[in-house]
Amino acid sequence: MMQCKRRPMAAVILCALSMPVFAADPVGHDPAQSAVLAATPVHVVLLNTTLKSQVPYQYYSVSGDPTLYNPMFYNVPPGMSAGQAAAAGVAGGLIAGVLINASMQAAAKNQIEPADAILRGGGCNLDQGAALSTTVADAVRDTAWGKATTITAHTLAPKQSMDKIVDKEQPRYVLSTSYSMSSDFSAIVTSVSASAYAEQLPGSPKNWRKNPAWTDDLVVVSDRVEIAPKTQADIDAAIAEENARYEALNVNELIVKANGGDRVARGKVAPLVQEHKRKLRAAAAPAWTPIDEAVQRSRIWTAEGCARLHTAIASNATEMRGLLGNLFRGELPARVTEMPKNPQVAPATGERRVQAEPIGVYRLTRAGDNVNLAFRYSWLPESEEKEDGGAGEAGASR
Repeated sequence: MMQCKRRPMAAVILCALSMPVFAADPVGHDPAQSAVLAATPVHVVLLNTTLKSQVPYQYYSVSGDPTLYNPMFYNVPPGMSAGQAAAAGVAGGLIAGVLINASMQAAAKNQIEPADAILRGGGCNLDQGAALSTTVADAVRDTAWGKATTITAHTLAPKQSMDKIVDKEQPRYVLSTSYSMSSDFSAIVTSVSASAYAEQLPGSPKNWRKNPAWTDDLVVVSDRVEIAPKTQADIDAAIAEENARYEALNVNELIVKANGGDRVARGKVAPLVQEHKRKLRAAAAPAWTPIDEAVQRSRIWTAEGCARLHTAIASNATEMRGLLGNLFRGELPARVTEMPKNPQVAPATGERRVQAEPIGVYRLTRAGDNVNLAFRYSWLPESEEKEDGGAGEAGASR
């Protein structure tokens, strides 16, 4: 069962979800168990109400704690290069871990903040969570067993654990759902993790209250937002924009004081000048930087009253309902339990299709699109969001 946890040393509050640890590969939904499901309460748990921006960061444990990275979630490793991982392993120790993670987290935050600011500035951090939760519940009601069981909807509040809203001692089918902007701002990613806990289900573990009899991870990825190559006009505009930003800081007064021997002024002005030089280099570069690409995509998402964003979120929800229907009817592709040795990159054929990925992950995406799923549950929250807030239970039906 998924649970929202707060990692230590967080300059940015991130929502990291952990999955159950299995002794063997878990199995998926069994349509033949409709009688058991009809007697098993369903809990639809909404993990976020407003649209979140994914942060390309995952906490790295220098102690090698395996619970901090579960390959069930991802088709790619977390946001760390081989060199960074090696350096972290060599460094070792708590202090090294603090420094490594703080540095990586700050870099990840800086990468998405400009694009996220545009999204929020345009009022496009939309509140569509309730609609998504309803869609998931409707997919359950579409089944014969879903019409017979009790369906309860919840919203997981900040700092709230799943156990506080779903009784872990009772049989349950938990469908945890979320939606967020991919870390490169290219697509909307909608997820549902479905885990069934019931002693009556075949193959259910002895500790069935804690570990599910089966689990499936469904992901719908919207069509990617593509941007045009950088032109000379883009370069000129970016340089002008950066010069205007720098002039608005009124740095000259600090420079005069620094040149006069004022150490405090020197300490303040040095990073401002270095940042200006860095941003000018990026503005003058012939190609977009990753930060620039995210900004350009964010502008596309926010255009015309967030029109494309509204469409993508609604379309993802519709496709998720269909994907859940396929799951419940046993019509998904064969379950994949291990990473392929030589994965093949699908050609861009223009069709949207479902592909199975390890372990029990089903991705519905356009063939050939490459959207990183590693950070589906690593989010930058709204600045005004209360960390002790109580969204609590959203509602119930039947």
